[in-house]
Amino acid sequence: MDKRSDMVSIRDEIAEAGREQDRLLAEHDHWMARRNAARAAPVSETPSPGLITKDYGGDATQPAPERAPGAFFGDYRDDMLARNLGIVIAELQREWRRERREYRNAIIRLQREAAGDRAEMRRERALLYDEIKTLRKRLDLNEQGRVDELPRKARERAKRHAT
Repeated sequence: MDKRSDMVSIRDEIAEAGREQDRLLAEHDHWMARRNAARAAPVSETPSPGLITKDYGGDATQPAPERAPGAFFGDYRDDMLARNLGIVIAELQREWRRERREYRNAIIRLQREAAGDRAEMRRERALLYDEIKTLRKRLDLNEQGRVDELPRKARERAKRHAT
């Protein structure tokens, strides 16, 4: 395959992509112009110069009622907001109680495991002390862990003869 033919096809594709982009941009500009024209408020000239007045028939609007202290909206939405907040708070409290109960149970379980581990450690320590005593007797070690100069039987004989 020829490199030149690849170059020509790439150039053609780039040119086609540019034309497509130009077409889409023009279409977008046309659409925006129609949208803005539809949005614009209709403007008309007044038929005669001067002051324009309108008669409302003497009906004055009623003043808004005073808001209750602490009200956000001053209407039914305050009640809806209070009810929904109450529901959310109740659900959160229920969830927190459940989590506290789970944590409490986990703590109790860990405390029981720790107590069992401590008891097991005490038993093992007692067994080790017994084993150490047995080994000292077997090796003729004194309380400081040093080897006595005389074996145990010789010491006992010496004690018997001394008395």
